[in-house]
Amino acid sequence: MHPFRTILCCCVLSAAPAFAAEGDKVVRFPSPKGDLVLLVVQRSAGADTVKLEGVSGKEFLTFAVDDELKEGEVKDGTVQWSPNSDGVAFAAGNKSILQTFAFVRTKEEWKPLKLPEPGGEGKVWANHHVQPAKWQGKQLVLTITGPHDGKAGTETYAGTMTVAVDPESGVAKKVEENIAVEKNTESR
Repeated sequence: MHPFRTILCCCVLSAAPAFAAEGDKVVRFPSPKGDLVLLVVQRSAGADTVKLEGVSGKEFLTFAVDDELKEGEVKDGTVQWSPNSDGVAFAAGNKSILQTFAFVRTKEEWKPLKLPEPGGEGKVWANHHVQPAKWQGKQLVLTITGPHDGKAGTETYAGTMTVAVDPESGVAKKVEENIAVEKNTESR
């Protein structure tokens, strides 16, 4: 083998994270400040895994989507970093359930953020998909759509929910929810 090809091959192999198996794809999402990277391991078999690392390689957290959702995948295009790199959110799930997972940096560590469920005034949104739309300072805007998995019946719904993030407590409080219901006019 040509020496240059041998060196290049060794460099490519050493760049692959040790937690990724053959056939898995690793997608990197750097933070706005450039000091962190969210690694999404898209598994060829089973649920995706997410790792948050510093650029030096220090690992801050590992999250197995399978722990929350069986056979869950991180949805492409949903990774959202807060502008100051102290929060990250992404949507993961399957065809019937898609929820947002968020992590925030406290003074000591990164921790999962408990997000409120959409719904209010006695309304529960069934089979919903919740995806992060954008960060606005210490607030996270989420998009809500549903129902999914063939449960539309006579109405569908879509809208947004904004939550205020408290990194120290690891809890988000609902600030605003605007979800509109649309009646399905198709005859069944």
